[in-house]
Amino acid sequence: MQSLAVLIALLTAVDAVADWTCVWFGWRRTHYVTKPLVMVGLMVLVGLVSDGEPAAWWLIVALFFGMLGDISMIGASTR
Repeated sequence: MQSLAVLIALLTAVDAVADWTCVWFGWRRTHYVTKPLVMVGLMVLVGLVSDGEPAAWWLIVALFFGMLGDISMIGASTR
């Protein structure tokens, strides 16, 4: 379980760097994929490292709504 969490953390970090690169170079289509994947990776990571603690579930819910906000802001920023 710990090695899976490390793998998810590394993949999320690589995806975050890819997302920042997309923003820097203005690659909008790729940014539509990389930004939500960062949030999904963080949600999965929190789910893996927590032992079902209530605070972890609230954090996952907050990350989910943060992802929805990010998606809506991506659409607004490219118009």
